[in-house]
Amino acid sequence: MLLDDFPPWFLRAFALAFGLIWGSFLNVVIYRVPRGMSVVRPGSTCPACGKPIRAWHNVPLFGYLFLRGKAACCGAKVSPRYPLVEAIGGVLAIAILEAVVFRLGPTTSIERGLAVFVADLALALALTAAAFIDLEFMILPDTITRGGAVLGLATSSFRGLSFLASLLGAAVGFCIVWLLFGVLYSKIRGKVGMGLGDAKLLALAGAWFGWSGALFVLGAGA
Repeated sequence: MLLDDFPPWFLRAFALAFGLIWGSFLNVVIYRVPRGMSVVRPGSTCPACGKPIRAWHNVPLFGYLFLRGKAACCGAKVSPRYPLVEAIGGVLAIAILEAVVFRLGPTTSIERGLAVFVADLALALALTAAAFIDLEFMILPDTITRGGAVLGLATSSFRGLSFLASLLGAAVGFCIVWLLFGVLYSKIRGKVGMGLGDAKLLALAGAWFGWSGALFVLGAGA
């Protein structure tokens, strides 16, 4: 089956629903990963009282609106971050569909289109989680940076990169931060300029976009 076999509205509806669902899961990642908790068990619970959240109260966006921003179990106020992250997931999914998947061409197999969509969405959601975690805790979890780099290496062919080019990009991205801002900067200034979390994040960028992409990300981020 080809992308052209499905009407655009169906693909957009699927992408939006898929993104909203994983955006909801992203809230679990953002809350639990920096606290050293499992993202699998237990199921969704209220951060205020710890009681399980019912499935129909956990529907992305609509659950928050239906409950008027309060927990059904104890009435505690729910942070607006939760619907924001869910909405970001939906918007990112639509954006990737429009900017990446549709540009593959209508004769692209649905299997390849889906693989590219899932891989790119995983990257976008991982970076979103990293941003929110870094904003609150000033850390970049290894599960996101290392895991994202591994996924970049595994999917390098999706972006026209060879595995070696992807591996070189990851190495360049890591080493440029570690050597220049970790080792040399610390010797000159007596303190670390950028931490290993930043080096791993740039390794992720290099694994996805090659060494030139890693340099672009470093310059654009600065």
